[in-house]
Amino acid sequence: MLTLKYFFDIENKEENKKLFKNLYIEKSEYFKEQGQYPVIFISLSGKLVKVSYK
Repeated sequence: MLTLKYFFDIENKEENKKLFKNLYIEKSEYFKEQGQYPVIFISLSGKLVKVSYK
């Protein structure tokens, strides 16, 4: 899921673009979408979620 975040995210657009250099997607028509959208990333890994039961 992080790959999608880095592909679409507006934040750090130029830095993220380097991650896709020399990959197939860089030559595809979809690459024009890179860095064009705000992304909300939610992790449910348990590291950030604190649940307490009484």
